[in-house]
Amino acid sequence: MQPQKTLLFTLSLFLLCFTSTYCQQKVCRALILEGGGDKGAYEVGVLYGWINNTKNPEDFQYDVVTGISIGSINGMGLAQYPKGQEKEAIDFLMKNWQDTKRKDVYKQWPGGLAEGLLDKPSMLNNDPEIDYLNETIFTIPNKRKITVATTNFQTGEKVTFSESDWENNRTAAIYAALYSSAVPAIFKFRTDGKNTYIDGGWSGEALDVEDAVFRCRELVDNDDQIIVDIIFAQNASFAEEPASKFNTVQMHTRYNAIHSWVSNTRAYLYARSSFPDVQFRYVMIASEKLPDQAVPLDFKSKNIKKMIDLGIKDALAAMAEGPGVSAERVYELSERYQNRIFYNIHKN
Repeated sequence: MQPQKTLLFTLSLFLLCFTSTYCQQKVCRALILEGGGDKGAYEVGVLYGWINNTKNPEDFQYDVVTGISIGSINGMGLAQYPKGQEKEAIDFLMKNWQDTKRKDVYKQWPGGLAEGLLDKPSMLNNDPEIDYLNETIFTIPNKRKITVATTNFQTGEKVTFSESDWENNRTAAIYAALYSSAVPAIFKFRTDGKNTYIDGGWSGEALDVEDAVFRCRELVDNDDQIIVDIIFAQNASFAEEPASKFNTVQMHTRYNAIHSWVSNTRAYLYARSSFPDVQFRYVMIASEKLPDQAVPLDFKSKNIKKMIDLGIKDALAAMAEGPGVSAERVYELSERYQNRIFYNIHKN
């Protein structure tokens, strides 16, 4: 081939990489963050442990992030930073979890809880969250592929938003996070003028594995090139004190924990069977009981610190075990739990 033709051919391939999927990546790394209120601090602890202790920084340079509820807010905070700036991203998230107070996110109605229960759409007024997100979180979004999920209140169906829905529109990004984290009865539902949205976990799952895989397929040719890490934001056990000692809020919290655990273990099992070629690397569930919350975002500093520290500890333990070990352990735990529900199999 003549030099001029060779140069022209090379330039043509170079241009194709920017105008099509002709040039694909060798691997796509995806991070999936569950919803769970304050327990999102555990997610940040895990990420901090991985990012600051890995021997190969590329292992945690995520191309795709999916999140629901608090997972969407953590994910969108991470997505402000491009690949290669993971330490800056996790320092940013860590500082926000350590500095944020209740007043930054919500306040009581003038008439207190009674007004919230009887005259308002939620127990608490989380309008302050809009200014907080605008000033603190979403200053420079759209550095990675990100999908956040919410629930259509009218239909009960899952609805997703991604960076293409807001591009550089910070307000649109903020409202996507508000839609995903609008916990019914606790925080206000949100509307775009046409549809009403509530917390993404209420559509049946708070773990969006499928969209992580779908987004990665935009970057790689085969599913065996997809590496998935999942961080649950809940407890693995329901060893609690008798319900006779629970107040109304604790009963609601307990209900949410059971609902979330049932749906998310089922979602994980379904994902493993639906995407058999995907590499499920680290799947994290707290090794110790996470602190209870009076409301979804309590921001008690001692609890936040405890969850962050536990996340770091668990991240280091998972790395020491090696890729795939935690994923299989959670798979077996999920399978046992679902068998007890579906087949009434009660074996240890």
